[in-house]
Amino acid sequence: MISIEKIIQSLGNRIKWLFTKEGIPFLITILAGIIFGSIFNGALGIIIATIFGLAILKLLNRLPVKFSPWQSLVSFIMPVIARICFFMVFLLPVADFLALPTGQTPDTIPNYLSVVLLKPENLFSRPDIVFPGFVILVIASIVLMFWGGMNLSRKRNLILALSGLLLFTLSPTITSILGGDFRFRFSIDVFSAGYLFAWIGLLLAALNMALPRFLKQQPAGAYNQGAFLNVIPAALAIGFVSQLNTIDLSGYVQSFTSFGFFEHTHHFIGAVFTGGAAATGAAVIVNDADTFTTSEIPYQYQPPPPLPELSLEPGDESGTTDSDDPPGTTIQHNPDGTITKTLPDGTVGTLYSDGTQYVETPDGAKGVFYPDGTTKTWDPEEGSEIHYPNGSVEVITKDGVKISGTVNDDGTIDIVSGYGGSLHIPKEGFPEGSLTDSEGNVITYNNDHSISYQTPYGTVSIDKDGNITGSIKDEEGNSFIFNPDGTMEISTSDGDSLTVDADGLKARFADGTFINTDPDGNIISCHLKDEIGSLFIDTDKNGTINFKDDQGNSGFVNKDGSGEFKDSEGSTATLDSEGNATLTNAEGITWTAKNDGSGTIEDKLGNRIDLAQDGTVTIKNADGETAVYTPDQINQMQLQGGS
Repeated sequence: MISIEKIIQSLGNRIKWLFTKEGIPFLITILAGIIFGSIFNGALGIIIATIFGLAILKLLNRLPVKFSPWQSLVSFIMPVIARICFFMVFLLPVADFLALPTGQTPDTIPNYLSVVLLKPENLFSRPDIVFPGFVILVIASIVLMFWGGMNLSRKRNLILALSGLLLFTLSPTITSILGGDFRFRFSIDVFSAGYLFAWIGLLLAALNMALPRFLKQQPAGAYNQGAFLNVIPAALAIGFVSQLNTIDLSGYVQSFTSFGFFEHTHHFIGAVFTGGAAATGAAVIVNDADTFTTSEIPYQYQPPPPLPELSLEPGDESGTTDSDDPPGTTIQHNPDGTITKTLPDGTVGTLYSDGTQYVETPDGAKGVFYPDGTTKTWDPEEGSEIHYPNGSVEVITKDGVKISGTVNDDGTIDIVSGYGGSLHIPKEGFPEGSLTDSEGNVITYNNDHSISYQTPYGTVSIDKDGNITGSIKDEEGNSFIFNPDGTMEISTSDGDSLTVDADGLKARFADGTFINTDPDGNIISCHLKDEIGSLFIDTDKNGTINFKDDQGNSGFVNKDGSGEFKDSEGSTATLDSEGNATLTNAEGITWTAKNDGSGTIEDKLGNRIDLAQDGTVTIKNADGETAVYTPDQINQMQLQGGS
């Protein structure tokens, strides 16, 4: 059994890591996410925190972003945007209301969780309104989305995130079925920006996985999900501390059951969750960027470079005094004057009297670091690399092919590929030449400042203004076509197609469904379906959005916000542009809710209940008898009923 002391020690080590050279970018990212996410806006927090973290990585030369070829830039930017979009589900409103059995209707996941935390009786109670359904289902969907969103570069995590989002979407239907009402419950009007951004993020993440097939460029590398647990305790702890200045201690003293106490505490906890989500999401993105790798050059076996001889005689051994070393690190002073440091994971480093350092890891990788800044590294899976102080690099693959990048005294750079071609990059101006990689892809920089990328699957060109033309078709029959007029056509071997032009986007799928949007991305018409049913949406010339499904539910939303919804049972709900709502069910009972807080309930027999702005309730039956109750009388009746 793990002791409390070990848990505390492990937590302490994770937080301590944030203050090392490796952890500083993530600490800054967390702080920025907490500050901007919890105080101002969670969506703004994750964007600003991501920018902060990436900037720090760039300053530390740990962000190998390449702006050329264009595939490298795309493979870096797309996963960043995908993660930001997906984490919006934890930061922006996801629904017009997330009804809870105890009566609260928050619109964001952090506020939803804060209410459940303060009122755990919600967990196993059924809400009066089926959206979003049983709380236990929603909690499960949030966990799946959060854990999956920690690494959308992996297929398994993408499936987890998708499963969580689908479970959230279907939770009203599942709740309805469990209650004996076998109906498909879905209305796009219920869902808000956070929900829609999450779908966009998953689509971009899936497209990023397909990039290597079309671009011959690996997407951003996957990080160590276990190591990233270092970030989570700190994000939650700092998020809690950042909110301490908002606590009104008098509210705690007055009453532990008062409305004010619950609201204050609920919003406080919601702000902590929001800041923590913004910080965690940004740190995920920055952590991915820190492990970014490409596979343009396939590394193969090459014997390691000569390394200094090491003394094998034992010497004095003691614990390390370096605060950056993990617990368990040992120091050994050898008879030949060298000093050997052994880390708990088996990594061994030896320091020589002239300042040279030799390092060997348990997986067989070796490295030599010279005092003048030259480094030589060798990896059994990747080959060897030499980095010189002026920035020049030499790479040797397993089959002996040499790729070099030389920084000249005049500031120009020359790149030579052992697979063919060379490239000269002037200090100012456009590059000259072409390069070939191991798979025969050729990138050429032309005199007219255009760039062409030739692959076995086709050729794509980018002119000096950034316009893309050409086509790519892979072995499976999937194709991309970039037309001179700026339009783009995509088709898959399954019969799906996508066209983007001046009129917007047109997507056609093999199952007969489709989506049409205008140039701004607004849906003009679409037909979506799954195994449960179909949904049709179209927008008329006046901007009114009409929708219906194959279950008999239909409705529309006008540009001014007014609209109407009819379900298959004959109930009708309307909303005018001023925010006044009316609902009439099949039995003829009508509810009205005005924007000033007043409302009425009336049945078809003439019985009526009126609620005034000040809380006064007037009850009038069909015979004309009337009773009026003030707010004080209603409170008194509630107290008597509860005693």
